[in-house]
Amino acid sequence: MEIKEVVAAASRVDSELERLRSRVRLAVMFVDLVGSTEYKAKNPREEIWLPRLAKFLLGVTRIVEAEGRVVKYIGDEVMAVFNGEGAVLAAEHAAEKILQFCEKLPNEALQVKIAIDFGEVSLLDFSAPSRGRSRGAKRSGISGDPNGLVVDRCARIASKGVAGVVLCSADFRAASSAHSRWVSVGAFRPKGFLDRVEVFRLQSQAASEFTIVDDKMTLKDCEAELDKVKRQLEQLKQLRRRAER
Repeated sequence: MEIKEVVAAASRVDSELERLRSRVRLAVMFVDLVGSTEYKAKNPREEIWLPRLAKFLLGVTRIVEAEGRVVKYIGDEVMAVFNGEGAVLAAEHAAEKILQFCEKLPNEALQVKIAIDFGEVSLLDFSAPSRGRSRGAKRSGISGDPNGLVVDRCARIASKGVAGVVLCSADFRAASSAHSRWVSVGAFRPKGFLDRVEVFRLQSQAASEFTIVDDKMTLKDCEAELDKVKRQLEQLKQLRRRAER
């Protein structure tokens, strides 16, 4: 395809966006195979690490697709969505089943970290004909790809995860029918976000360690906190001077 055709197609997106996009509320999940790079380094032969990766991807896919949909595979990470009235519950069940699946394959040493979020996303769904293909051939493009802050936030939360732990956002917990199963593990300000994001951990897991989500303060945050302390100190000084009169 010539570059001018690509530019022309891109320029039509604005006018066609409503046809290409649908807004839905759903649960988003990221499942990441922990330590896969190190495993490959220790077992560089493809006939060793590839079957292990295939078992992980196949197992997670089958569990997810019982009630949800796998959106894409990003190396050793799976992105999935759960839609409908029972989306949150379905995501919770899938997360627990994935942990159980990994436990039942001890020889493979499968460890995963999982992040779940919930909210409104935009689903992009469009296709483009591929030149040189016969009529009726499969068209290339994007089908039901979720985009939005909820997806970005879930990915940021996933980066804070550790093996054997399921993390979620406050929005996901609020939508859950089992609030008591989720315990707060802290808050952090994700890159690109204006506000801190509180993170919760699923309690019913084999992992008993308390997971801490650290919030590394930026220079701007430190300056704001210092100004706050200075104002409080000045107020205390004024109160003391009034008391001494």
